[in-house]
Amino acid sequence: MKDINDVTTEELDLSSQDEIQGVVKFISKMRYSKLSKVDLIVFQHVLMVCSDFGRKATFDVNQTEVADQLRMHQPVVS
Repeated sequence: MKDINDVTTEELDLSSQDEIQGVVKFISKMRYSKLSKVDLIVFQHVLMVCSDFGRKATFDVNQTEVADQLRMHQPVVS
């Protein structure tokens, strides 16, 4: 079974140079942000799971459900 963190470039469908540059800029900004490791885990979960792996344009996020899914306490997710 493949882990949610094991994403290949083929799965990202980065077909154009502009898309690749956009991803590089985003990663760079995240890298130099003051977000904690837990912040990044929650952020990734919300982006990937709550948005149904990017297939939904809008979605609801329930902090309690996210905390349960990530096996964290709700105040940490909050």
